[in-house]
Amino acid sequence: MQKYVSVNTPLEHLSAGRLTKKLYRRQVDEFPSLDAALAWQASARQSIRMGKEPDMESTEPATTFADVAKLAVPIVFAGNRDRSAIAINVRKLSDWFGAMPVDTITEQDLTAFADAMHADGRSASTVNHRMAKFNKIMNFARQRGLVTNPPTYRDRRRGRQRERVFTSAECDRLIAGLNEHGSVYGQFATALLWLGSRYSETAELRWVDVEHDAVTFRVTKANKPRTIPLRRPVREALDQAWTERGHEVGPFVELRNQHKRFYAPWSRVKADMGLESDDDFTPHSLRHTCLTRLAQAGFTLPQLKAWGGWSSYAMVARYEHIESAHDLRAALDSRAHNV
Repeated sequence: MQKYVSVNTPLEHLSAGRLTKKLYRRQVDEFPSLDAALAWQASARQSIRMGKEPDMESTEPATTFADVAKLAVPIVFAGNRDRSAIAINVRKLSDWFGAMPVDTITEQDLTAFADAMHADGRSASTVNHRMAKFNKIMNFARQRGLVTNPPTYRDRRRGRQRERVFTSAECDRLIAGLNEHGSVYGQFATALLWLGSRYSETAELRWVDVEHDAVTFRVTKANKPRTIPLRRPVREALDQAWTERGHEVGPFVELRNQHKRFYAPWSRVKADMGLESDDDFTPHSLRHTCLTRLAQAGFTLPQLKAWGGWSSYAMVARYEHIESAHDLRAALDSRAHNV
């Protein structure tokens, strides 16, 4: 009959001064069953691998991403001088992945997080910098035996040629599918498509800033409010939202800082449409679709800049070829009788 369960401290931890004891031992009869005792042993072994004292009472292993990140940061980023940026990036990662057991995080989880950042208007550079921190933390976990084959985010910088513009049929099918999961999701996608706004701007919209023919975004990436005219589809969606949630401060309060909540039905509808492998089929592409349509309708670059809420022309330049083509078409039409 087994009387004790024990765990040895590896010599590398002792020599590094992280732990002082070499043997952790408890009696089996302290536990309700042998299985519970063995569960504690596994938990203690995992804690030691992470370089901390095992809990001498708990039988639950500390395996969440947040726990691993807390231990990894001072080791993995020890020589990095930009501690403020690291703290921000790790906090954002923990907001999303924190409660997940570290050995259950999948590549699909990474894709959903990256898509959420793109939808929030984050640049490809920001996404890749943040996910590089994720890779280092997960490699820390792998080296300590906490996860065997962790997913790795690969640099997916999006060139202009890969910008996704949804067709009208895709938009109709997408919004109809989202409505099946809840009207708030279809209304939110409609707002993204017809307002060309970012995820966070749309989620933070308040009823006091919604008028019959326009909405004003006050929480913006450029920290400058801007007013966008309402077209019929989004006006109807907001009218429906008012009927359902007019008692709340805004139409999409439940989606604020809740990207995962919106991405769950989005991913299901995307799969139903047979577009699982289309990396550019993201909520942020609804914004690009809106602005592309405006450019095709004859909006000038200054008008697109004002509508999109950009502080410089760097991001507007992607629509320059559309504006040029529109001008050439207008010139051709005016001189058609001479051509």
